[in-house]
Amino acid sequence: MHRSTAQLSDNPRNAEAALSFLMRARLLWTTQTVFHLNFSRPEVPVTMIKRALFIAAVAAVVHQAWAQGEDSLPSERDLAVIATMLPGIYDNNNQTYFEGRTGVDETLRHARRRIDIEDLPEPAAAFDVRLSTPGDNTASEPTMLRAQLGHDDALGQVTMTLTGDDGAPCRYTW
Repeated sequence: MHRSTAQLSDNPRNAEAALSFLMRARLLWTTQTVFHLNFSRPEVPVTMIKRALFIAAVAAVVHQAWAQGEDSLPSERDLAVIATMLPGIYDNNNQTYFEGRTGVDETLRHARRRIDIEDLPEPAAAFDVRLSTPGDNTASEPTMLRAQLGHDDALGQVTMTLTGDDGAPCRYTW
């Protein structure tokens, strides 16, 4: 006849007896398991050898799996990341707001600027850049630039060439 867990745990003496029984049963099971193993069977060493060979094979292949992406130069990978993340709207509205709110001297404050960067379909890594000063009553038309990203293999750097309406290029590297 089995007692429920609630009946055993109601009385501290019963709980101790149940715990003692479980500990002895676990010890007995462990002892029986150890003594019933037969190490003279040929399956045990073969199984162990198979496991060792499997682990060695996995360890040899893992290094090749980690080597992905090493077929290109770091500047080429950087170029791909920058070209993906560059398009968007960049605005320093929060900077100008907090400079005014915190009382930064008028001569040190930044003017409000907005930069819109749009990806062009052709050529690759080319962008239209529009510079504007929103909120400035004296602002003229926005300045339009063309940006072209590239990479310099010799220096291992990403380059960006900005060209304005006048055709004079300005080159940045990083």
